[in-house]
Amino acid sequence: MDRIDTNANVGDRALNKDIADAFCEECRSVFENWATCRIVFADLPSQAERSDADVLETPIGQCIERVYRMCLEAWISQVVRLNDPGVQRGNQNLSIDRLCGADGWTVAERVKIDGLLKRLTGLPKCLRAARDKIIAHNDLPTRLEDIARGGFPEGMDEHYFNALADLATMVWRKWCAADAGPLVKNQFFEFNLTVLEDDELSAICQARKLRACLAKGIQDDCELLNNPNEL
Repeated sequence: MDRIDTNANVGDRALNKDIADAFCEECRSVFENWATCRIVFADLPSQAERSDADVLETPIGQCIERVYRMCLEAWISQVVRLNDPGVQRGNQNLSIDRLCGADGWTVAERVKIDGLLKRLTGLPKCLRAARDKIIAHNDLPTRLEDIARGGFPEGMDEHYFNALADLATMVWRKWCAADAGPLVKNQFFEFNLTVLEDDELSAICQARKLRACLAKGIQDDCELLNNPNEL
């Protein structure tokens, strides 16, 4: 992760409840988009009891592939954006660097933050080239050579979101909890693929339901292709 801009104005390092609350909401949004993409698409063919090739032969499978690419680009862009420098060309970003470099943290809290930053560095570093050369820009050599970008070791994404949840919880409790209602005053963020999986209002539960619907659609499309006389 890029280090804090030492030339930033002191005011750039000030933090308040509105900024902290916006940061926590952004963290939640990034997690929910990643989790939705992961749950819905990661093993969709196996959920439909079909091979990848069979799925891509169906009209619905071809559309799902396009939607998957859009969702993938969205969460990759969000993760890298969240890990951009706190200040760029005089403009402030709502980023991890901005929050962690803010005034007001105690010495003990900064020690904990330093540990979290180490856990939050690997994934954005792996994804940045994909964001910079493919998603945000059409880098010509990358496009012409069809160079793969954005790969990362298995499990790195889950470790990243566990650390992000810890950071969001620290930010919330320091700057937002005092003015929060009793039901959320002591809340903590939990960014994993099993949290609230039975709660119909949660992104995890909704993503699982969408996956089931898409799997059924794939099965129906495959049956129609295999039995055209039934059309």
